[in-house]
Order: sequence, then structure tokens, then C-alpha cells
Amino acid sequence: SANGIDWNGLRLESVSFAQNPRNSDHIIVGTRAIERNGALPTFETVDGGKTWSRIEGIPDMLAVSHLEFHPTKPQVYMGTMNGTLIYFYDIIIAIFELVQIFTKILIKRRLKK
Repeated sequence: SANGIDWNGLRLESVSFAQNPRNSDHIIVGTRAIERNGALPTFETVDGGKTWSRIEGIPDMLAVSHLEFHPTKPQVYMGTMNGTLIYFYDIIIAIFELVQIFTKILIKRRLKK
């Protein structure tokens, strides 16, 4: 709605939205709080919006500003200011965390030389 939705006492508005090209009842929405600055949960419905659930595993501080369903695989790409997440409908892989771990390993190896 124009006034947002209520979630745990906060009014939320959508900042990103994607609909599964293979199942129009499957929708994902990234949100932010209207009254305060900051990202909030990303929600998902598989019944066309009758019921919604929070996608667990995505920290609230990561603003999901872009959502894109893969056209053939069961996954969604989620763009944030901190990197890209890939949501496999049940599992989230934080690519930016993997990059940070890899970078730390490279730095340690260089320091040992």
C-alpha cells in the first residue's frame, strides 16, 4: 500500500521486488523502514501474496536493493551494497563473505613471505 505495511510495529515499504518467471505465485520483496533509515527483512510468498514469510539468514542490515530470479534454476540473485547473495530457495550463499575469506588468506600468505 502507499502507507507501507506493518511488521513488528514498524511501517515498511518495498525497495525491491521480483516474481518467479516459472511460478507467478512465488514473489520476493526487499524492504526498508519508513520511519527510520535502514534495511529490514526480505520477505517471500509462494501463494501469490496470501501469506508471507521472512527469508531467514539475510541480516537486516543488508539492504536488498535488487532481486532477480534465475530463468531456469531454483535460485534468486540478491544485490546489496555489501555484495551479492544467491538464494537457493532454502540456502543463502554470501559471496561477499567468501571473497573476504579468500582475501584474508592471500594477505596472510603475502605477510609470511
